[in-house]
Amino acid sequence: MKSSRLLCRLAVLAGTLSSASLNAQPLAEALDSPLGWTWTTTATDAFGNPASGGEWAGQTSMTHDGVDAARSGVLPLYGTSRLRTASIIGPGTVTFWRRHGRAYAQNPFFIRANDTYVGPFLPGGAWQPVAIDFPPGPGSLEFGWTNFDLTGTEPDNHAYVDEVAFLPTAGAQS
Repeated sequence: MKSSRLLCRLAVLAGTLSSASLNAQPLAEALDSPLGWTWTTTATDAFGNPASGGEWAGQTSMTHDGVDAARSGVLPLYGTSRLRTASIIGPGTVTFWRRHGRAYAQNPFFIRANDTYVGPFLPGGAWQPVAIDFPPGPGSLEFGWTNFDLTGTEPDNHAYVDEVAFLPTAGAQS
């Protein structure tokens, strides 16, 4: 009886340690975002209530640049995790790399620029580059992930973002 309790405690501790190593990077650093950009993250369940643990975090296990990237958290079924910045001052182009673990048709990864949904809505499984043009003035960018894994068997039920950059266009404020 004692040995089974000990194994159970060790498994819980091992899970805690691996979560800590995944979430070791601050979001701005993991995203490689421009200096001064701030990020907020929220997670909700299917009814819009807060879902603890579903927030985006920096991690080092799945990256495009080989260093770190942001990853959505663990969500309840139909829960949504959002990562947002309102630090963009256009005109210019935001570029980034995105990936998600869902390799089939239903795409739970979404992107909103200035509160408007934008594509591309690409299949998962591989890193893909994205570029979004922003008009002059303040702008916002949001990444979102919704858990549609009905069976709970999806091996990589997360979204990832890496290497966020801003390229100002002619006449942009510095």
